[in-house]
Amino acid sequence: IGRGYWTYSHRKLIEVKKGDIFHFEGDVNIQGDDLSAYLSVAVFDKNKHAINWNLFKKKVKRSGVWIRVEKQFNISDDDIKYITFRLVGRGNGFYRFDNIIFLLNQI
Repeated sequence: IGRGYWTYSHRKLIEVKKGDIFHFEGDVNIQGDDLSAYLSVAVFDKNKHAINWNLFKKKVKRSGVWIRVEKQFNISDDDIKYITFRLVGRGNGFYRFDNIIFLLNQI
């Protein structure tokens, strides 16, 4: 059960370089009124200071069913040196996440 905004972040920062291509996907099921959930990626500079907490994200607002979300993104900014994967929710209710995949696409 969540109240207000909450976030579960992967603890490890992943070092990246301009041109890297990533993909994330997962199943999300939220139950409650006026909820939303994100699969997202936070980005950090060379000193590991946050640039943006949700630069790449996919949002789910539909309640009561499993929704498959996915997103491919690339690192296009030289200032982005690290990233981390996050689960984010807003509102009072139940949040379920399953079959989460986060990977670097090999070219």
